[in-house]
Amino acid sequence: MNKFWIAFSLVLLTTYIYSQDEPEFKMVQYYFVELIRNPDKPQIDSAEVMKIQEGHMQNMRNMAEAGKLLCAGPFGDNNGGGIWILKVDSYQEAEELCKQDPAVINKRLNYLIRPWWTSEGTFVLEKGE
Repeated sequence: MNKFWIAFSLVLLTTYIYSQDEPEFKMVQYYFVELIRNPDKPQIDSAEVMKIQEGHMQNMRNMAEAGKLLCAGPFGDNNGGGIWILKVDSYQEAEELCKQDPAVINKRLNYLIRPWWTSEGTFVLEKGE
């Protein structure tokens, strides 16, 4: 009978020891923004287009410096548009960031925001990682 309790205790102890090595699994939420070329964009001259584009780029730099924009870039096809991955507290905050972008304000781009979940530590493009 003592052998049983010793073996049982060893199994419990081994389970406890190995469970200490497993990292805690935690999901974190980001916001995936698809920036979509507006097919009904107003026709403007190239100088105005460049001014809007410069504002769009500055806006992205500002969001990145604030730690809110983790990833951005254009799509590589001929359809235009691009993506942002935002780390913000809410859908509403993501929408406000989209609405303040010069390309959206000037109706050059539309946007679609989708909440996106991943396990903590698997998305490593965050500033400082």
